Amino acid sequence: MEQAHECGLSYGKYRAYRELAALDPTVTPEAVQGMTMREIRDRIAALTGDASTQSAAGNPADCENPTPQNGNGHHGGGHHGTS
Repeated sequence: MEQAHECGLSYGKYRAYRELAALDPTVTPEAVQGMTMREIRDRIAALTGDASTQSAAGNPADCENPTPQNGNGHHGGGHHGTS
């Protein structure tokens, strides 16, 4: 989970990033930050030619240029009952 936060991603989005990065090494954590989970899953499906993309990546990708997440992203507020 620490690596996910170093990348500025939630744990779930980080796992999806790792899966996508295993298929497309050019993808960056910054690019994934601006994508929805649906967009990430659709891209994985397009690269694998498989409609079911439930498996985790075998080779984890590292965050080469971690960027802290700002705004109302993960741990940024704006949800979870806060006002």
